[in-house]
Amino acid sequence: PVGHALATQETLPTGLTEQAVVQAALAHNPTLAASAGELRQAQLREEAEAHRYSYVLGLDGSATKSRSPSLGFSGVMTPQNTTYMAGADLSRHTVLGTDLKLRVESWRQSNQSSFFNSSTTPPSLMTFSLGPGYGTTVKFSLTQPLLKGAGRDVYYADVNAARANRASARSARDQAASQLLLDVLNAYWELNYATRSVDIQLRA
Repeated sequence: PVGHALATQETLPTGLTEQAVVQAALAHNPTLAASAGELRQAQLREEAEAHRYSYVLGLDGSATKSRSPSLGFSGVMTPQNTTYMAGADLSRHTVLGTDLKLRVESWRQSNQSSFFNSSTTPPSLMTFSLGPGYGTTVKFSLTQPLLKGAGRDVYYADVNAARANRASARSARDQAASQLLLDVLNAYWELNYATRSVDIQLRA
């Protein structure tokens, strides 16, 4: 019957349809998978180049406590110094090659010292504390290359190279997929034709 003949044109006796064969080939072909991996690597390199000139925030802090023993008339004196520091910096490498950096730093310091008091009877070792004291510093720095590495051409050269690599990888992926589809569809329909031919001969 005509309906049966039309139905068998798209389905082999094994039950495999054209769509199922194409999907299986796309999912398991190593050449296409390698091309897709190279395209993903090219996309990541392009993203890395685009984000290389973004702002970078850095945070740091420290706590220092030091003692310096020294000999005195009444024994060993141990002055003590305690310092807490916290800082933050914001930096960026611009498209012109300029390096910008802004740093803000705050600190807290206290000292504890000892001295020999000879006015008392008997003489004694007196201890006194200084602080805490607070301070803040702000520093802005700018570095501009004059001979090499300056100008927008340096920035766009890396970005354009990454974009060209991504476009090339995408074309290679599409070419591998097109060739795979061509080979799979040719093999499918050749098998379909051979199967129909055998079936016709058997019926004849």
